[in-house]
Amino acid sequence: PTWEAADQTALRDMVPERFFYCMRNAWDLIRLGHNPRFTGHTNFVTGSTLMCMQPVGFYNAGDPAKAFLDALDISYMYQRGLDVDCACTFAAAVAEAVRPGATVRSVCETALEYAPNRKMITFDQRHPDTIRKWLELALEIGFAAPDVFAVREPAYQKLLQYHAIDPLEFFCLTFAVFAASGGKLEQAVMGGTNI
Repeated sequence: PTWEAADQTALRDMVPERFFYCMRNAWDLIRLGHNPRFTGHTNFVTGSTLMCMQPVGFYNAGDPAKAFLDALDISYMYQRGLDVDCACTFAAAVAEAVRPGATVRSVCETALEYAPNRKMITFDQRHPDTIRKWLELALEIGFAAPDVFAVREPAYQKLLQYHAIDPLEFFCLTFAVFAASGGKLEQAVMGGTNI
């Protein structure tokens, strides 16, 4: 099918009444004919893009650079700024994670490589002031923890942000737990669920 046919299927089958505000805004703009590559630029940052970017890493297995670029194209449909940067970095890390021979360290190093090191533009004053520095802090906490449950206290003290759906908070907590898990899936799931 053509892209136009796929668009029409999506427009017909989606249930926008169930969408969160930013998704509904993007949906309405796309339905009105706006270019999807720009519909997220007017949304408030929520972490929505970060939460749905894992498949982009799977699709680009072993190719973090391509995963980052694909995530960039997709992310601007829903979000802007901080959420886009976190989502693209996460997609690159997932692409590394599914590469044969990948390790917890190689995934974290890939995330650090792709995490933007430019000063963030946010409404609040964040210290550190770059995503890469926040990720370094999260990994320091995670790798120092003896298990995933020991991450909680230092992560809450150092990584929590000013509202509950902040993409940087979600991004950092995810990597802190992942680092502490040592690559053990059950531990990562328990740590993530309990943080």
